[in-house]
Amino acid sequence: MKGITPVIAVILLLLITISLVGFAFIYFSRITETVQTNTESQLENQLQNQQKRIRIESAAGTTVAVRNIGTVTINPAEFAVFFNNSLDTGCVFTALGPQSVGTCTLTLTANCQDQTIRVSTPGGSDSRICD
Repeated sequence: MKGITPVIAVILLLLITISLVGFAFIYFSRITETVQTNTESQLENQLQNQQKRIRIESAAGTTVAVRNIGTVTINPAEFAVFFNNSLDTGCVFTALGPQSVGTCTLTLTANCQDQTIRVSTPGGSDSRICD
């Protein structure tokens, strides 16, 4: 009988150790999977935002024309128009597909001649002096 007790103790210790290693493996696998999924999602968002680029085609009077030179559609909420470094919230563009041109009307001025206009999107910005 004295020889069986140490064998049972060793078997129990091995079972406990194996179950703890199994739980740790599952726990860290889930953490790694979550981190990987979040990283991939953020990277995709950043890459898509970098493709939302614009160029100011013309700026005269109160009208600003912008071309989407990126490869992704830019939504209206992603535009920011600045007139002399002041945000013009009334100047709203429609959604612009790749290579399309959109216009908006400035609300902060009656004429923007010789003033700076800047249009920003998640992929960058462009500025120009009004004609």
